[in-house]
This record gives sequence, structure tokens and C-alpha cells, in this order.
Amino acid sequence: SVQGVALVLENKTGRVLAMAGSFSYPLSQLNRATQARRQPGSSLKPVTYLTALNSGLQPNTLVRDAPLTYPPIGGVTRYTRATDYWSPRNYDGGYTGTMTLRRALELSKNLVTARLLNGGITDDPADSLDAVCSLAVAAHVYPQCVRFYPFVLGAQPVRPIDLAGFYAAI
Repeated sequence: SVQGVALVLENKTGRVLAMAGSFSYPLSQLNRATQARRQPGSSLKPVTYLTALNSGLQPNTLVRDAPLTYPPIGGVTRYTRATDYWSPRNYDGGYTGTMTLRRALELSKNLVTARLLNGGITDDPADSLDAVCSLAVAAHVYPQCVRFYPFVLGAQPVRPIDLAGFYAAI
């Protein structure tokens, strides 16, 4: 009943050294390493942090780990509902205050990652999201990016082999 993926790449070349895409070929011919798409969650956060570093932030840049809410990407209209706003939370439900970018990545802080969209990469959250998406596409993590804020927290499904290729490159 267990199905999983094991993938080993050579960093210098990206060559696949080992791959197991399922538990039993007779039970399932689906190769989960190359064919399945899963939400990467926090393992995608380094794409956002790399975009922030490319925008001039440093690992010791201070960022607040505090609640925030973003309006809908398309803007607020008379048809906008309260559920159209995005208010991310940290896994533990709390917040730590101000911390360095490096520490926030080490602790996988969702609120700091989301806050980078507003002033950390560009001054406009939607433009920052576009920059993160552009980097993810340029790095071949995704063939295209679906433009929605939870993308930076790993909400868009990815193939494990594509994510592993990104990590092999960095």
C-alpha cells in the first residue's frame, strides 16, 4: 500500500543515478518520479528566497514574522468577497517577530516567505509573484506558473524529477 519516490541525481550533470518511482510495477505502472505531480510544500520556498536574493536582499536582511493579508491579485471590486483575500499562517499557528532571511528559511516560516512578496522582491505583491514564477519557469521547475499567492508556499503541483533538478543546480 506504500507508494513513494526515491531519486538520486548527480549535481554536476543532473544525470539520474538512481530512481524508484513506485513500490511494484505490476501493481502500478505509474512512475511517480517522472509522471506524478505533487504539491512540494515548503521544499519550493528556496525559489522565493533565491528571487529575493536576486533582488538585492542579503541572508542577514531582517524580515517580520507577523500576520499579513493580501488582496486578490486582480484587485478589489464590488464583487470581492472576504474569502478572496489571502492570509497565510505558519505551521505552528504562531509568529516569532523579526528574524533574518536566513533564519526564516531555516525555520521554514510561511509568513516571512509570503511577506517577501510585499517589498522584499518588488513593492507590488503581484509583480513579486511574477518574478518568483519567472525564476521557477527559467529553472525548469515548472513549464508554466499558475499565478496565485500560495504558489510561494508550494501549492502548485510539481514533478519530483523537476524539483530535484532545481536542487541539483543550486
